[in-house]
Amino acid sequence: MTYDPTQDFPFLKDTEPRIDNYRNKVLITIFGAYEEPYHTRLIKLRDFLQKEYEKTNLVEDYTFPAREQQLTNAQNDKIKSQYWITNSDILIWVFFKDADNTGVGNEFGELPFLGVDRLWRSIVFLEADDIENPIISSMIKATLDTYKTIQAYPFLINDDAKLQSQSLGILPSYTLQLLQDLQYR
Repeated sequence: MTYDPTQDFPFLKDTEPRIDNYRNKVLITIFGAYEEPYHTRLIKLRDFLQKEYEKTNLVEDYTFPAREQQLTNAQNDKIKSQYWITNSDILIWVFFKDADNTGVGNEFGELPFLGVDRLWRSIVFLEADDIENPIISSMIKATLDTYKTIQAYPFLINDDAKLQSQSLGILPSYTLQLLQDLQYR
């Protein structure tokens, strides 16, 4: 049994939000390349995180907004991604080293124009040969360099266990920051 300080100090119940009470209410959306094998890796990340954060989804998991017949698949995908960028609590961006990250890179590059409050809610994972010096596209690098509130976390190629554990380890601090932001508005 874990120690609950609110038992000894009841006033704490009203002052600080408890992450455990909100963990399954936080809406997390994962963005990344959908080509194989990267799509399967994103699904594994989603499934892993859903054990602790039930409302973790890939963009493709959402049925809203509905596809418009007169638009191309790329246009529909962009509309859907932009909608979930602005309506998710936490955004996870995964850039795989050998994947075609053009689509997700463009979405990430547009992030500042979709709302500054989404920047600190973004977590970026970069797959790399060398975690000390990850090689990333100029667009992603420019966004990271310009907006210092976005944290980037490198992980070694094909080390999905590290990606999963890093994600799960990082999410509580983002959840707490989100709750404090909402509490003091």
